[in-house]
Amino acid sequence: MPNQPDYELIVPAGLEVRNLADRLAEIVRNMIILGDIEPDVAVKQDVLAAQLKVSKIPLREALSRLEQDGLVKAVPNRGFIATSIFGASLGLPRE
Repeated sequence: MPNQPDYELIVPAGLEVRNLADRLAEIVRNMIILGDIEPDVAVKQDVLAAQLKVSKIPLREALSRLEQDGLVKAVPNRGFIATSIFGASLGLPRE
């Protein structure tokens, strides 16, 4: 087998490289804001992971990040529950 070339990640100036958990956090945040995930309803990680075609591990990491923003709440032995977006920090710039 011929030698494979070494590929290097080249990122244009000003382009932000984000990992899967970051992208999932943004997707789930939008789902909550748009009402696709209702407040006070358990987020079924296995169903959501299948819907988004991802593993549960990066999804769980994304949900943990959204907990910091107040969009979901971790409940021991139950997973995550979406909270009301009113009063949550949406990560939007303040005017």
